[in-house]
Amino acid sequence: MPPAFHRDTKPASPAVISLFQPVEVVSGHYFVIPKHFWPQLSPGSAGPTGQCGPAACASASRITVVLTRSRGTMAAAQTRAAMERERATLNDPRGCSSRARREDSDQTTIFRRLEEMIQLLMNIALAWISSCVESTLVLQACCGDNTTGCTQYTRIEDMVGVACCSNNAMNTFSQLCCQDTVRERKMGVRFAELCCGDQALAYDQTCCEGTVHNVANGNCCGRAVYDREDRSLICCNRTLTRAGPHDVCCGSEAFDSGRTQICCGQKVYEKAAYDSCCEASNSTFAPFRSDSHFCCDSPQSRSAGRSCCYLRSESGGIRPAPYDTASQCCTYPYKDISAMANGTCVE
Repeated sequence: MPPAFHRDTKPASPAVISLFQPVEVVSGHYFVIPKHFWPQLSPGSAGPTGQCGPAACASASRITVVLTRSRGTMAAAQTRAAMERERATLNDPRGCSSRARREDSDQTTIFRRLEEMIQLLMNIALAWISSCVESTLVLQACCGDNTTGCTQYTRIEDMVGVACCSNNAMNTFSQLCCQDTVRERKMGVRFAELCCGDQALAYDQTCCEGTVHNVANGNCCGRAVYDREDRSLICCNRTLTRAGPHDVCCGSEAFDSGRTQICCGQKVYEKAAYDSCCEASNSTFAPFRSDSHFCCDSPQSRSAGRSCCYLRSESGGIRPAPYDTASQCCTYPYKDISAMANGTCVE
């Protein structure tokens, strides 16, 4: 989310440069050129003898500049020196006499003076901008609902790469946003490019479900990390387990592929106790020994006179059902197990 940038202005005390004659001004950012200055430079401003005296030239050169600045002293001195040179030129009787004699035939001097004055005003404006902006411009980034804890910056270049991480400002070049938490990219001699949960992740680390491990190019098993080339470990159902070279997974455990163990219902059993697995119609599993039991929806004892009838369901499937061969019958159409009376099956 990009931050909201605010440009606030703060009033500064005005610095007044009054050249040649003091002029009372109102504080603010403006430049004052006396209105009567321009007629003094136009034809017809000369006296009866065709010359302008020093007093007339001096009054024509009065310029008052009002600047609001914090570091404009040097600019003001430069402006004052430029205006002193302008005044000296205008106060030179010989210069005035020469100009007056050429006014009727050549107005080049007048336009040159105007251009110089405009250039001078532009220089004054640039000096004001360079000094005023630094003292009145406030750079800050506000993120989310955080309007009181905005981050302020002293230089505009410091805001390059600024972004929001939840309610906090961050620099995307030196920081990461990891689950609304600001993290530094530089971690000692390492440099982070990614996040792992709310932590920064370096190139030589491995992230496993939000947990950082100091293992390069590791493989994850849940939150744990391991080396896939390590044959002593096997990942079974997000659980890291010690295993032999021929072991495979049985649920969250490892077993020896049926050599001495069986896997029944995602559990490992030793073959010395059970050698078979019985699956019930409700998808449950139970281990049994095949020499003493058989599977018919559940392990059934062979010595109990029971057998298994495979009944047809209404949906067309078949389900196993155990029955007592001494008192029950399993007959066509195999929809139900029927009773036996006097050794005969009753339909």
